[in-house]
Amino acid sequence: MITTKAIEGITGILLIFLSIYILYFMDIIAMFADRVALGKLKFRHGDEYIFFLMLLGLGLFIGGFYLLKISVGMEVIKIKFLGLIMFAIGTFFIFQFPDSLSYQPGYFTSLALLIGFVFYAIAFYLLFFK
Repeated sequence: MITTKAIEGITGILLIFLSIYILYFMDIIAMFADRVALGKLKFRHGDEYIFFLMLLGLGLFIGGFYLLKISVGMEVIKIKFLGLIMFAIGTFFIFQFPDSLSYQPGYFTSLALLIGFVFYAIAFYLLFFK
């Protein structure tokens, strides 16, 4: 049986993903960052729609995070976020670590793979068993 807390958590996650879609995939963040960097934060005719989408995306993100916090709790969110960070660090060490032998010994690559897999193991534990 699905409880109210589960429905709130799922709704929170969906709202967060919807806000990421609105803000990132529609290039709204890039457009506003470009205008702020150039110092031209003046709106032209038709920009009200984009500004509305940005506010809508931020509101959905805040609402989704609030629902997720209510349903799951802040401790669980912190643990899962730490697991995602560990996963990202492990991915860097496994796939993006420099492999040039001109400035480092060859065993550094093997060490980076080992460290990456250790980070993956910690992330797997935090995400699925904690």
